[in-house]
Amino acid sequence: MEFKECPKCNAIILDGEMLCFSCGFKLISIDSEIGLLSKSATELKKNNKLNDAIDILVKVISLMKQSELQYGVDKFVRLPLYLQQANRFDESISVFNELTEYFSELVLKGGTFTDNKTKRFRHSYLESLYKSKALACKRAKRYDLENDSVEQSNYHKEQSEKYRALSDAEDSERSRIYRENRLKRNIQNLS
Repeated sequence: MEFKECPKCNAIILDGEMLCFSCGFKLISIDSEIGLLSKSATELKKNNKLNDAIDILVKVISLMKQSELQYGVDKFVRLPLYLQQANRFDESISVFNELTEYFSELVLKGGTFTDNKTKRFRHSYLESLYKSKALACKRAKRYDLENDSVEQSNYHKEQSEKYRALSDAEDSERSRIYRENRLKRNIQNLS
């Protein structure tokens, strides 16, 4: 069990509680905080406060990595895209590289997927990342890196489609075997 302090009265409460039982202060979950901070970053960007929005998105990414929910690539790539728009291209590329490593490791930690399904998701995530990286490179007029990113995105798209077909075939086979076994059990139960 993990604990945290109430920000209002400093009482010790269980992590995940939505209400402090000492003072009644309403606590928000990590995922609610992610949503609120993300909206705040969007508003700051609209008001031409891109660097402030970037600071918030750094926190958002940290929270998303801690969350029980698995957020999509589109939520993560906001930070490097904002960095590129703020003319901080090298930082943007660095964040893209960190995210590539993060998503590669995240999918491999899954453990419950069949090998082909794991590969499918990994390549799907990487396809999206490289597609966004290509966009950032294009905006920054770094066409050499854009071309590399487009090639990587296309490669991962092909691999994702290949492993989708393989994992779908495995799922169909498992389903067929399950139906056969269920039919056999039903026949045995009737006997």
